[in-house]
Amino acid sequence: MTNSNTQHHVIGARTDITDLPEGLSVKTMAYTQCASNLCLRGSDGPIVIVRDYFSNAQPPTLRTTDGATISGNLARILVGLSERAISILLANQQNRPVTTLAVQ
Repeated sequence: MTNSNTQHHVIGARTDITDLPEGLSVKTMAYTQCASNLCLRGSDGPIVIVRDYFSNAQPPTLRTTDGATISGNLARILVGLSERAISILLANQQNRPVTTLAVQ
C-alpha cells in the first residue's frame, strides 16, 4: 500500500547526468528495473521513474540534490537488491563522506 502523501515523479534520462528530485538519498533508495525505465523509491520519500534509463548503451549518472552521484554501471548492479543489501554494500563508505559512487 502506498502512502497517499507519497510524491511520484516521472523524469527523462539525460545523456550523461540525470538530476533526481529532492528527497532521495543514494544510501536509502530502492532500485528496480521496469521495462526500460529505472524506478527509484526513497525510504520515506518520493517514487521516481526515470524513463528509458536502460535504453542507453551507457546509462547516465544519477545525481541527488545534495550532490551525491551513482554511476550508471553501479545503478545497474543495485537494481533488484533489497534496501538491506544496498545498506550493507554502502556500509564501507561510513568512515568517509559519500559524494560519488562508481563502478568501472
